[in-house]
Amino acid sequence: MRFCNLRRLIHLVCAMLIVFGAKGAMARYNDCSGPLPATLNLPSVSVPSSLAIGQTVPGAISRLNIPLTCAGTNVPAASVWTLATNSTPTLVAGFTDVYTVPAMQAGIGFRIRGSDGTPVIATSNNFTVGSAANGANTIQFSIELVRTASTIVAGSVSFTAGLSVSNWEWANGGTGALSQVNFAYTMQTATVGSCSVTQTAVAVTLPAVSARSLATVGAVSGSAPFGLGLNCESGAKPQISMTDATTSTNQSTDLTLAPGSSAVGVGVQVVYGNAPVVFAPTPSYSTGGTSTSNMVKLGARSGVVSVPFYARYVRNGPTLTTGTVKALAVFTMAYQ
Repeated sequence: MRFCNLRRLIHLVCAMLIVFGAKGAMARYNDCSGPLPATLNLPSVSVPSSLAIGQTVPGAISRLNIPLTCAGTNVPAASVWTLATNSTPTLVAGFTDVYTVPAMQAGIGFRIRGSDGTPVIATSNNFTVGSAANGANTIQFSIELVRTASTIVAGSVSFTAGLSVSNWEWANGGTGALSQVNFAYTMQTATVGSCSVTQTAVAVTLPAVSARSLATVGAVSGSAPFGLGLNCESGAKPQISMTDATTSTNQSTDLTLAPGSSAVGVGVQVVYGNAPVVFAPTPSYSTGGTSTSNMVKLGARSGVVSVPFYARYVRNGPTLTTGTVKALAVFTMAYQ
């Protein structure tokens, strides 16, 4: 068993609290159901002063994955799921896909992306977020905050959007109240210290281990230390989250094996302190109606530092086959 490569993506962060609210829509049918209403409260973060206007605030990105089932045969062909905000969104001047609503403070806008990462353009107060069909549906989209001005006003914001096949079918239980996606963010000061990365990639070579050291599911073995090199402004308070680069939807503590691995029944964990890191699609995310953040707080850092981690094997399958192991992770940084 050989190695685990960690690639990095560094993001600066901005703090937010968004909540979408749904306008009432007439629903003819009520046979769709799913894990709604969903509430996503982003952790309070701050925009580094070095973040340029027009840049997405790294760490202020939330992805939702909402499975729905429409039990009847009432969804018309070529229908789409839409998010309808409770206030009409307005394009921010100078942008083509960044919006604001009356509740939002100056200096920050939001962008919604579909499952393929393409920005979604609003029609009136509706954002199309997926095709609708009878039977099983999976709605995937993300919302990110974008810096739109040099001055950012601090404060809390909330708004709500309703998920529906417009004027036809609510996503859950036949009512708008049960079909809401709620967002919230709290904006802090825009002048916080940030960090840059002193290396573009980290390669970690795990030692060879015997199958006996991984005799049962959950057993760990073969650790190897590594550091993430940062150069931080005085008093910066970075936070790190990690995503499984092979399986971006992974929300466990085990990295899945990348192509080229030959071992079976084993994964790789990344450990900070005494706890394995929990991987997630984005720093803040929602699945099954539950919102989660996987940020690891690193405390105050100044100057050139190496943040200590270590990687190790973990047995995660009933059948263990020896061979080579390769896993990939991407890390994102945010700031308090």
